[in-house]
Amino acid sequence: VSYWEAATPKPGAACEKRIFKGYNNADVFAIDADTGKPCLDFGAAKGHPGYVSGLDFENYGPADVVRSGMKSPPAVIGDTVVAASAAGDSIVDANDGIVRGYDVRTGELKWSWDPVPAGHEHDTGAMNIWAPLSVDAERGLIFAPTTAASPDLWGGTRKFEIPYEDATVALKASTGEPVWHFQTLHHDIFDYDLPAQPLAVTIHKDGKDMPVVIQQTKLGFVFVLDRDTGQPVFPVEERPVPKSDIPGEQASPTQPFPVLPDEFGRTHMSEADIWGLTPIDK
Repeated sequence: VSYWEAATPKPGAACEKRIFKGYNNADVFAIDADTGKPCLDFGAAKGHPGYVSGLDFENYGPADVVRSGMKSPPAVIGDTVVAASAAGDSIVDANDGIVRGYDVRTGELKWSWDPVPAGHEHDTGAMNIWAPLSVDAERGLIFAPTTAASPDLWGGTRKFEIPYEDATVALKASTGEPVWHFQTLHHDIFDYDLPAQPLAVTIHKDGKDMPVVIQQTKLGFVFVLDRDTGQPVFPVEERPVPKSDIPGEQASPTQPFPVLPDEFGRTHMSEADIWGLTPIDK
């Protein structure tokens, strides 16, 4: 859950302090933090007092397979509550991983951001966010870790440029517009979704404090990005990777590899690593 309170809460007034709770069908509930009762002004304009739903809006996917649930809490920044979504990413025309910003009091939609390139809403989908969002209130930014485009294990139907796939994206909290993005994997055919919250922290480097965003990946890589620009703080190399031998597939010729920090997961495995749990087994 996430928490919000008015700048100057009125004593005894209802819903001056609110808890926001996401739900499996893309609903966001507003709950009075003092009483546990629903805040009935939130979502009332859409006909369901107490909550808003991503299903009230176009999701660019067939309704019978849309799974627009929420896998992590909504984020609160200022007077905006920001909700991500899930997707059925194994089909071509999955619902898009749209992020929406709602007014914390009324639930009115302030903005939405679709990571799918314009004009390709039905050629692909997903790129949704299921790991937690991060916020930087001082900069007015939301950091979103996106996932693979759909279908997540086959790229033959999506050979066009998809810059927001598997990317850390900084969104402007007031409008939802992207400020910068950094793609951690090109043309994902492995379902290597970004699985973790971008960490908005300050590190000490080259004798000075530096605000950064640290993004972890399923590969065990760590990308450290300048919080204002999204540029890597440590070197990142584009290295050649194997081609695909699947007819109709075209793997990216290179992928980004961070030189530093060292990866935190095993990235190489030999026969000696696989066989034998104990020395006598080996």
